[in-house]
Amino acid sequence: MDKRSKEVMKNLIENALTDEDVFEFGCVQCGECCRNRHDILLNPHDLYRIAGFLKMELQEVIEKYCETYIGDNSRLPVVRVKSKIHNEVCAFLRNGKCGIHGAKPAVCALFPLGRAVSPIGEIRYFLQKVECAAKDTKIKVHDWLEMFQLKESEEPARKWVIVCARLAVAKQKCKIDPDAEEKLNQMLYSVLYLAYDTSSDFVAQFEKNAAAAEIIFEKITGKSVEKLLKGVKLYSFSDVKYMKKQ
Repeated sequence: MDKRSKEVMKNLIENALTDEDVFEFGCVQCGECCRNRHDILLNPHDLYRIAGFLKMELQEVIEKYCETYIGDNSRLPVVRVKSKIHNEVCAFLRNGKCGIHGAKPAVCALFPLGRAVSPIGEIRYFLQKVECAAKDTKIKVHDWLEMFQLKESEEPARKWVIVCARLAVAKQKCKIDPDAEEKLNQMLYSVLYLAYDTSSDFVAQFEKNAAAAEIIFEKITGKSVEKLLKGVKLYSFSDVKYMKKQ
């Protein structure tokens, strides 16, 4: 488990919430949570929604508002929102307010909650440790998720993490020369992040693209993802000391 995952799990253990739990928060749209952020990662569903909202192609959204890199631990392509160079604020921030409020990334809509997804697709929510002073309203976790249609993003998030976990472990299990890995990453980026029609259902397209990604992996490496994963146990939340802080 990488450092970021360990931090998420620690937060989950200490601040776990159920759907019926109540937390205190009341957004006053101060924009502070949009400043000095370099950790807003986007999954394909986020990009799909943003592209549809802005009436842009996914590639255009990435080129204008995001940056891509290869994850240190996953060795897979990662897309994150870039900050404006002159003031270190989110590229989507406009006059102190979110310019894509109707299609903001799940990680932003969830705030101050966090969502952890295990490699086998389990989902848990937790309260993040934040400095925001807006804590004047009591609200149930379930109501917060419904308010921002966040339940709808659970299935895409679950499928995305499962696919990434499978590919990341498969990469770790086989040796790939640098040129082949670069080609593989370019093709995985294209099929997993870009190959979507925003006028069609996302999940169906993602499932097709995920299957294509594993075929691409096998063609380039000569190894089957399924065979590489044989005997590998992907961790679940039951493998971690998971309890609600009393």
